[in-house]
Formats: sequence, C-alpha cells, structure tokens
Amino acid sequence: MRPIFSKRIYTEILCGVYRILNLRTGESYVGSGKNVYERWRVHTYLLIRGVHRNGHLQNSWNLDSKCWIFGILELVSESGLLSREDYWIQSYDAVNSGYNIASSAASPMRGRKHTAIGIQHLKEGHRDYVPNANQRAALLGPKSERHKQRISKALVKRVFPGMHKSKPWTQERRAAFSKLKQGCAGWKPTEQQKQAKSKLAIERGIKPSRAAIEKSALARRKLNCVSPPLGKELSSSIQQPLKGAV
Repeated sequence: MRPIFSKRIYTEILCGVYRILNLRTGESYVGSGKNVYERWRVHTYLLIRGVHRNGHLQNSWNLDSKCWIFGILELVSESGLLSREDYWIQSYDAVNSGYNIASSAASPMRGRKHTAIGIQHLKEGHRDYVPNANQRAALLGPKSERHKQRISKALVKRVFPGMHKSKPWTQERRAAFSKLKQGCAGWKPTEQQKQAKSKLAIERGIKPSRAAIEKSALARRKLNCVSPPLGKELSSSIQQPLKGAV
C-alpha cells in the first residue's frame, strides 16, 4: 500500500485500485477510479460531513476518524479497473469482513434485493419526478435510426409476445394476412349489442347528428352491411333524436 504523506503526491493523477484501511479494526474498503486521489478526497469530504452513502463506513469513521490510512493497491489501465477491483475485493473479503457493500463493481445489485422500506423510498422519490430540459429533449427530440429500431423491437415484444421470434413478413404472408382481415367486412352486431349500445346512449343523453348517421351508414355500405336508407324511411326511433340535433 502507498499511504499519503504529502500534497505533492495528492496532486498526481493516477488510475488504479485503492484501499481505505481502518487501522483499529483491520477492515478495508476497496474502490477504483481514474483519479484515485480525487476519489480519496471525495470520500474524506463526505465522511467529515457525515453524509457518506456507505453507512457502515460512516459509522466506523464517526467512532474514530484518526485511525484511517489510504493506499494504492495497483495502477491499471481504465479498461481493467472494474475487473481488478473485483479481484482485490475478493482478496481482502471486503464484503463480509470489510466496508464494501457489493461484491461486483460492474453490477452493484448482483445477488442483492431491495428491502420493503427501500422500495417505498424509491417510489416516493420518483412520484414527483420532473425531467429537466435535457432529459425532455432526449425523450421528445429526434431519435436516431438505431434508437427507433430498438424502440420498435421492444414494443413488438411487449404488445405481441412471440411475434419477434416468428417467420419474417414476406409478400405472400402479408397478402394472406390482408385477406384474413377482409373476412371481417361482413360482421354485424348482435341484437344484444345493439340494445346495450342504445341503452348506453340514452343514459348519457347522446343524440347522434345527421352527419354522424350518414357517416355510419356510408361506413356500413363500404363493409357490405345492410344499412337503412336515409330520409323519410328512417324509423321513428331514429327520427326523434335527429330533430333535436338539427
């Protein structure tokens, strides 16, 4: 380990894995960073203020703040930081006999579960969440083609489970699917459905206008459905709401 003795060392920018050792108990905290001395400065600042995220480390600091030493375990490249941090965490058993919370630096929640109180705190924290300007721009602004493809794939999996694993949509398959949809053109509502719709319209006080009836009749004719002619031959049950709508 390389302890801090001077401000000259403190100003160096070193990328590697570090260790915070409690000399009184022998317990360790292992971490990594692109600038290990800056990480130590941040740890010290949070511990002195009493707001460190690691409750176990904070409690030990509160008991005795003068028995700590910081050292560099290994200088590594940025690409190997997490893997080497995992190695040193296992070497010092810093999870079971130290201050580390997670056994994996890349996946801090691996093998862990939120408590009921923690889940409640997360819900309360997101209840009044309002995205800032940059987040809104990222959500509502123009999206790249790669982003669009990922969204489309996710929606297909959610709305049509299993469809993304089916056969590709060839021209023959599209034609067969279109022909299948056209088979619904002759659909007619049952009497029970008509009565339920009329009852709901009466309860809500809905009176169809002439334009709405004409539009509905035109749609039924396009679907090859039998529709009553407009004008004088309309039944009295339909004529009555028309007088109030005109």
